[in-house]
Amino acid sequence: MSYASVYMSGEFMTKNSRASFVVAVCILMVGAFFRLVGLESIPPGLHEQEIIDLRLAENVRQGTVQVFFDIGGEGREILYPALLSAYTGIMGSGLALYHILSFWMGMVVLALTFATTRRLYGDLAGLGAMGVMAFSWLPVLLSRTAGRETLLPLLVMLVLLALILALPAYLRLRGGSFRTTWFAVLGAVVAAGVYLHPVGVLVAAAVLVVVVGYNLRGVPRPSDSTRRAIGFTLLVMLILVLPYIITTINSPELSGINRVAEGFTVEPTPLPERFLQALVGLGFWGDENPVYNLPGRPLFDPLTALVALIGVGLALTGGAKLRYSALATLVVFILPLGFLAPNSPSWLAFSAPVAVLAVCYGLGLSFIAQRLPQRRMAYALAAVVMLFNIVWLAADLFGLWSGATSTRQAYSARIAELARRVDQSSPELPTFVCTGDIRNPTAESAINAARLLGLMLHRPENVRTYVNCPSGLVFPLGGEIAQFILPEPNALRTTSPNVLEWLEMGESTGRRDTFRIEVVEALADRIGLLTTTAPVRLSPEALPPTETLFPPIRLEENLTFLGYEVQQTEARGGEVVAVVTYWRVDGALPSDLTLFAHLYADLGAEPLANQDAISAIPSQLVERDILLQVHLMQLPENLPERTYTVAVGAYRQQSGERLRVLQGDDLVPSGSRLILYPIEVVANP
Repeated sequence: MSYASVYMSGEFMTKNSRASFVVAVCILMVGAFFRLVGLESIPPGLHEQEIIDLRLAENVRQGTVQVFFDIGGEGREILYPALLSAYTGIMGSGLALYHILSFWMGMVVLALTFATTRRLYGDLAGLGAMGVMAFSWLPVLLSRTAGRETLLPLLVMLVLLALILALPAYLRLRGGSFRTTWFAVLGAVVAAGVYLHPVGVLVAAAVLVVVVGYNLRGVPRPSDSTRRAIGFTLLVMLILVLPYIITTINSPELSGINRVAEGFTVEPTPLPERFLQALVGLGFWGDENPVYNLPGRPLFDPLTALVALIGVGLALTGGAKLRYSALATLVVFILPLGFLAPNSPSWLAFSAPVAVLAVCYGLGLSFIAQRLPQRRMAYALAAVVMLFNIVWLAADLFGLWSGATSTRQAYSARIAELARRVDQSSPELPTFVCTGDIRNPTAESAINAARLLGLMLHRPENVRTYVNCPSGLVFPLGGEIAQFILPEPNALRTTSPNVLEWLEMGESTGRRDTFRIEVVEALADRIGLLTTTAPVRLSPEALPPTETLFPPIRLEENLTFLGYEVQQTEARGGEVVAVVTYWRVDGALPSDLTLFAHLYADLGAEPLANQDAISAIPSQLVERDILLQVHLMQLPENLPERTYTVAVGAYRQQSGERLRVLQGDDLVPSGSRLILYPIEVVANP
């Protein structure tokens, strides 16, 4: 009998010792350090795929539940967004909290890796596989980012552990209740994996091959109770995945099976070339994508890659024994996802295969130990490799990668830093976020900087409201101290000079993305001036129609007009005319309130130019807030030369009903427009 065959027979299986548990705990603690330290800033923010999953979680929270979400024609399974929605509903949102969930998943994976590999191939194999998962780049990165790929190593390890505990992987039978429990776990985990990622479909296929193969020719022969347990497990799996199967039939273009197939054909690079690139990437030169890797860094060090490949060979040649056939089946079904992936080498595609390779490394390490004169040499080799990877990982993760410009851009680091600044200051300081989309767009709408900022905030409730700062500004409580956040990098270029004037009165950061202003006296002086310099007339239907009024002028629904600033009295056809007005909130405003500015040739006819807009969410404004509103009216190109009249007012969007002006001490309704000032349209030069 050859040495390899003796090893395969299990004769050289090592005995478990308490020392291995002590070492495993040490690895677990150091692994926790690499996953937890600096979690709020490494990675420096959120990347594109994380944002998609977080927005889908918002959809689930709002009641949108479906097997596949349609993301630009590509399907995405429900399980991870649903899990994230439940988690954030309990724990809250924010950059660090999203990643804490991944941290705990990563720690569970480390424990499962040791438990599974140790049961299969002994202490040394378990410690070696655990070390690979603890200190290799990809598993650590998955534990520090939010995404469904974080759960793929957990899926692989749980399935492998459930298989070897449900079936007699050690050539011995366990108690019926014990096996029944693990058969139930196996069925539930496999079904959950199908709803997690397309990899789950391949994992399910691998489990079917192992279970059916053992049922047909297993050693020892399966008993009747085992066969019944297997049949029950398959039935449970079928019932649980039935909605997935039905949805796949109805929408095959979104299914995981379709995405797996497309992964092998979507790129013109031949499969052998992809395989060679991935093979080289294991130990020499890896993924160039800064989102998932320090560009060029291999998946493992060369020695770890070599030992893992030895383990792959041992698994594939191990025969029908469950200790090897279970791992070999996962090798056949899972490893091609990484080795034949588009844009190879791609570490994202290795999210599941890395767990299989870690177990293979443990198998290979245990095999090598049997060929050395003393086993302690193998332990020493494993320790040296582990220490090397610890130093290498620390230098790359905390230094080169996290500070690289490409990484910061890929993870929107500027927005993340702004979110941390807002989290620190917003509890004591009223905070307003400037954005062109103030209506809190749904998860299906395009992401913008303000929405991304909201995703990263740990205390989003401390944001008073969102303001369309290019065309307006909110002065809280009559101009008391507040900070305005401008997430868009070039927001000031499109900001109205009337708004910029007020922002410039406060303090700003070096990047001019945060303005802290306090303008109580300046605003009071400005509003006071308007009470004598901003005459207003009522619309013709009001009585008396020709009376001249001065602000403040009350309207219905707790709104008061404070005055206007004349920007120009002369314009040409095709120009944009700015109408600047001030409004005070006297109580709760209707949620559908909108302000309008109209240009009339005849006050009894339809307006020739108009803009209906409000630069803040009305329901989030409170009593004593003052709103500066800048309406930009586009004049028609062929507008005749003559004098026109500017009018403003407010209305309810749902009903279209205008708010009426309230006059006198009795607040008698009179008219629904305020006539401001004339504008002369002159000929174009």
